[in-house]
Parts: sequence; structure tokens; C-alpha cells
Amino acid sequence: MNIRKAMPEESETITQLALRSKAHWGYDETFIAQCKHALTITPRDLENKSMYFEVCELNGVVAGFYGLEFINAVTAELTYLFVEPKNIGLGIGGKLFDAAIKNVKERGVVSLDILSDPEAKGFYLAKGARFVEYRQSDAIENRKIPFLTYSINTTTLA
Repeated sequence: MNIRKAMPEESETITQLALRSKAHWGYDETFIAQCKHALTITPRDLENKSMYFEVCELNGVVAGFYGLEFINAVTAELTYLFVEPKNIGLGIGGKLFDAAIKNVKERGVVSLDILSDPEAKGFYLAKGARFVEYRQSDAIENRKIPFLTYSINTTTLA
């Protein structure tokens, strides 16, 4: 596994990966279509200085990615973390999460916010995040999703 910065020309690749990964959890085509705007990553996003994306390559192929948005000097949001469905269970999600934590820690961030899919809530709790509340989804009207936070100062990497 190799984790590296995502390149602007990979925006379509990681967008499609995000859509496949979301669909893996049994969501129907209508739901995925409603999520498409929120899951679309553009070359501009990958070049945005307030955002940062890394991909995980497995045998030279993008197998997952994460995206961060830096809210202010001490807070970031994990805006994306997706793994190619055929690679779920190989530890890629954990490696990506750890890479995201390392990245924000190096920048002095002390709190990582996570607006999570309900299917991923358990993953984030297992990684040490704390559930805060349910919030309105950015993509789907009248859908509440888990909001969690991860404290960088009190948690160390494994």
C-alpha cells in the first residue's frame, strides 16, 4: 500500500470510487444520484489550498482516498474517506484514517470533525472518534447522519 497526494487529473477516478463505495452499502440508484453532487471531486477541489486529498494505491491502482477541509487553524473536517468495495476489509480505510490524523496533527489541528454515513459510524468510533449528535445531511433532504469528533491532542496513533 502506498499513500500519496491525489493529483488533479485523478478527480474523476476518485469521484467514481466514492460513488461505488457509497453504493456498496445497499443504497439504491435514486439515493446515489442524490449523493452525486456531494461526492463529486473536481480538479479544483484537489488544488484548493484549504483542502487536502490523499489516495491509497494497491498494486499501482487507486484503492481508496480521503479528503480534508481545513476549517481554521485548529479544526479540520474529514470530508471524504472511501475505499473501493472489493478492497473493503483489507485495512485500507484504517491506513487512510491514520494518514489523515497524521496530516492534521502535523498542521497543528487539534479537532477533526466527521459528518459520517451511518454505515461508517462504527468504524470511526472504533478509531477513537466520539459521537456528538445527528445532523442534517448535506446531500439528502430530511436525512440525519452521525456527527463525530476526533480529538488530536488526547489520542495517539497506533
